Amino acid sequence: MTTLTGKICMLCDKDFALCKCYAAGEKKTRDAAAAARRGDPSTSKEAAASLEVAPIEQKILEALKKHGPMTTTEITEKSGIAFKTVTPRLRPMERQGLVRPTGESRFHGERRSMVWAAL
Repeated sequence: MTTLTGKICMLCDKDFALCKCYAAGEKKTRDAAAAARRGDPSTSKEAAASLEVAPIEQKILEALKKHGPMTTTEITEKSGIAFKTVTPRLRPMERQGLVRPTGESRFHGERRSMVWAAL
């Protein structure tokens, strides 16, 4: 990637000199070399993504890997993480390719819960 300034805007991916984005009064930039690295092989991207897993998400993954597919309630019981903490993290983790719904559901009392599995 050839740039005028050697800096790329983090918001619009344009050269710093051509960018019109402002965040907190300052342009947010990164090196053009970092932008060029987007072409890395998928294994590099997967390795980078695995490093960005939050500690709570890591505990959820460990519980799913150790105990197999579970509902949110079961994940809470096995991991020791609060239900209100586990629930909002599962869909983002699915988008990251860390977990997936199995298509199965189980009842906990009167409540039906989706079963999740680690990938």
